[in-house]
Amino acid sequence: MAAQLFFLAGEDHHMRLRVMPELKARGYRVTAAASRAPDPFLDAGVEVRPITFNRFVSPLRDLDTMRRLSEMLKSVDADIAHCFDTKLNLMVPFAAGRCRTQIVRTIRTIKRALWDIL
Repeated sequence: MAAQLFFLAGEDHHMRLRVMPELKARGYRVTAAASRAPDPFLDAGVEVRPITFNRFVSPLRDLDTMRRLSEMLKSVDADIAHCFDTKLNLMVPFAAGRCRTQIVRTIRTIKRALWDIL
């Protein structure tokens, strides 16, 4: 069975979308969560789940977001979850708790990132 990959992105998910159909074509199972409209994912044939979070520090909202992220991570049961947003990079490892999912966190800082090469 192919590995399940779970991509979690904020508002700039369009910068990461190109790699997802390529990974699907290579046999991976791909799911995404994004805070913007799901249409670009659906058009690319990628399962998408909506996620909302406050971009600023808000303790009560942040706790609720981590609870929802934890439920989502358990539901998707991915082998690898890749986070792109700064705040998600901080929250997802805590939300993952003891689930089996391995967490990868990046922020695009170089001009030719992996998804630009594929």
